Amino acid sequence: MRKLVLKTLTSIALAASLSLIAVSSANAQSNILFDSHVDFDIAFEDGAFELALHDDDTDAEFDPADTLLFVGPEARTTRPAGSEFDFIGVPAGADVWVLPATTTPPLLLMGISAEEVGTGIFVNDTVTLEFVSFVGPGQFSMFRTSPALDVRFTTSNGVNPAEDFVTSLAGAEHVDYAFAFTELGVYEITLRATGNLVAGGTAVSEETTYFFGVETRTFGSAAAPEPGTFALLGLGLAGFALRRKKA
Repeated sequence: MRKLVLKTLTSIALAASLSLIAVSSANAQSNILFDSHVDFDIAFEDGAFELALHDDDTDAEFDPADTLLFVGPEARTTRPAGSEFDFIGVPAGADVWVLPATTTPPLLLMGISAEEVGTGIFVNDTVTLEFVSFVGPGQFSMFRTSPALDVRFTTSNGVNPAEDFVTSLAGAEHVDYAFAFTELGVYEITLRATGNLVAGGTAVSEETTYFFGVETRTFGSAAAPEPGTFALLGLGLAGFALRRKKA
């Protein structure tokens, strides 16, 4: 497997707190991904699973613990009508921030990939990515609408790995999904990979947490942000950095 790389995508000034005190400069070392095609990457090497983030545009891999997946204001839309969308967790017409399952610059395109899992290792060449736990200011869901509505993860009815999971083919191309968030703020999505080994037994990965930041301001513009521009994201990253430091 490609070695995980830590890469600072941009130099940013984060201003936060009620008095607009600057967030610790340590946050500038965090990776922030936006406007890229990124996968939850499942790999299996030397008898163990490893979960990472893979940027398909740059062929770089990132440690989820050091990376924020940015969801900007362009993701803001309204929840569609129809009871089939109740899983999103807000009423029809309410605000929701969605990363579509198609290329939509400047938003992230997110998917799941088991391309780095060799064939012949797992029964039926399948591995499963389970949704284990969740922390966030609102509800989160992951789904597809084509060729039919297919909801894989949702928090509106609780988190249950027996129901919230995705099965992927070993060595196969990635599959893209829509990601929906109902409130601004930082979300923590914890996943694990499992698979039944042809040789017997079950392989289970460590639980891995992915961080999404839903913001009201555009990120990555040529102009430097003004004080307070990233107040919400800054507050989230401050806690994000503290969690990393304690880990």
